[in-house]
Amino acid sequence: MKIDYTRAEEYEEIEEVVPDADLEALALRRGISYDTLASAGIRIETEDSWAGGYPIRIPYPTLSGKVWYERLCAWPGSGVLPKYRTPPDVGRHLYNPHLVGPGDSLVWLAEGEFDCLALADVGERAMAIQGTNGFKGVWHHLFAGGTVVLAFDGDDAGVTAAENMKEKLMHKGIRTHVFSPPEGKDLNDLLKGETLADQVAEFKQAIDLR
Repeated sequence: MKIDYTRAEEYEEIEEVVPDADLEALALRRGISYDTLASAGIRIETEDSWAGGYPIRIPYPTLSGKVWYERLCAWPGSGVLPKYRTPPDVGRHLYNPHLVGPGDSLVWLAEGEFDCLALADVGERAMAIQGTNGFKGVWHHLFAGGTVVLAFDGDDAGVTAAENMKEKLMHKGIRTHVFSPPEGKDLNDLLKGETLADQVAEFKQAIDLR
């Protein structure tokens, strides 16, 4: 679906029209293409009373492609905190909408679902963790035989977490690199600024992927 970006002004105060928001509005707000959001199964639901203030549904698929559960997200700019809600009794899991796994020669690991989708929007194979402390050691098997690029937020927590995780993954024999966004930025910010694709391309040229 091609988005009519001339309608962007309609969403300038999107927090005031969340009940009428749709996937096209979210694409405009996030800078991520409608097709990328749709292919990941992202949807908008405003009728669920349990999820008041959290209209965005982010499905977590199993390796068979079936939806395991949906994580809920507040609308960007709404001021709702915390920004995410996970169903009760559900722990942290890898966000892997495109079923990336062993056998992929290069995998990006982002901090958060929309950073993962920002990478997908520029053609990269990516998954994400739910925050800087969201990685479980057993997941390193997913990267066996490939190269991992850690791409966390450009803040102190993101930089520290990326360096610590790089050390742990390399200890497991996994080739690991760190991509660092500018201070205070994340991958979604770079996508909205139309610089992510170029920065990713330059980074891939600079690292040894052999």
